[in-house]
Amino acid sequence: MDMVDLDGANVWPVLGPAYTVPGVSPRAEKVENIRNTVKFFDWTFNHGDNIVRRIVNASLPEALNKAVHDSWAAIKGPGRRPIWDVDAG
Repeated sequence: MDMVDLDGANVWPVLGPAYTVPGVSPRAEKVENIRNTVKFFDWTFNHGDNIVRRIVNASLPEALNKAVHDSWAAIKGPGRRPIWDVDAG
């Protein structure tokens, strides 16, 4: 049964949040995996608005989007350098 795209006047899609909690000081062997996870969320935050509007859902407020992006600066590799350039994306 498709619970995401049901017909009906008072039917809403079933959605679930996605969570990720990267460590702020990952070991060297984890840095690339965490960078790829951040890259995925960066893409969804920057390009997902059109998708959620198309299925009539609310997008993230810009202030929340910015706060999440800014928080990624705290994730630093073994050399204490940020693993994600918040400004470059």
